[in-house]
Amino acid sequence: MAFTPQDLLHTAGAENIPGTAQMFYYAEWDKITAWPAAGSTTATRTLLTGSFTFSTGGRWYKWYNTLETGEITSKMEGETDCKSFQNRVEFKHPGSSVAFMGVLAELKNRNIVVVAIEGNGQMRMIGNWLFGAAVEDGSETSGKKGTEYKGFNMAIKARYTDPCPVLDPAVVLSLVAAS
Repeated sequence: MAFTPQDLLHTAGAENIPGTAQMFYYAEWDKITAWPAAGSTTATRTLLTGSFTFSTGGRWYKWYNTLETGEITSKMEGETDCKSFQNRVEFKHPGSSVAFMGVLAELKNRNIVVVAIEGNGQMRMIGNWLFGAAVEDGSETSGKKGTEYKGFNMAIKARYTDPCPVLDPAVVLSLVAAS
C-alpha cells in the first residue's frame, strides 16, 4: 500500500467522549474462520469491513465491565525499522462469582478477540487474524473496607501492525445480533 499524506485536523463539535461502554464482546480466536478486511488505503487501513464467520460452537460472548473503569490504548513500540503497536483494553469486572473465576481460569492461556466499545459508540478490536489477544492481568481484590472496589482488574492485550482497528457499523450490527 502506498502512503498518501493527509491533513490531520479536528472537527469542532465532534463527539469525543472518553471511556468505554459497560458491555464488551469476546470470542475464542481459534473459532473465527473469516475476518472483516482492512481497507487498502492510508485513510482506511484501520477500518474493518465485512463480517466474522465462526466454526461450530464459536460465537460472541458478552463481558460486563464497571462504569468508568474501561480504557483502550494503542502504544507504538519496537526498535527503529521494527515498529508495531501493543493494543490493550483495561477494565474492572465486579464480584468474585464462581462462574467468572472459572471462565477467567480457562482464558488465562488462551487466545481471544475482544471488541471494546468507546464512549462515542465506536467499536475497536483487540486481537486480530495475525495475533490473538491474551489476558495480561486478571488480579482480584476483595477490598479492605466498604468503600473499596471488590472484583477483578482486567487487562487484555494484542500486538498488531496498526493501532486498534475500528469495526464498520455493519460489522457491529451483525456482532450484536449474534450475541
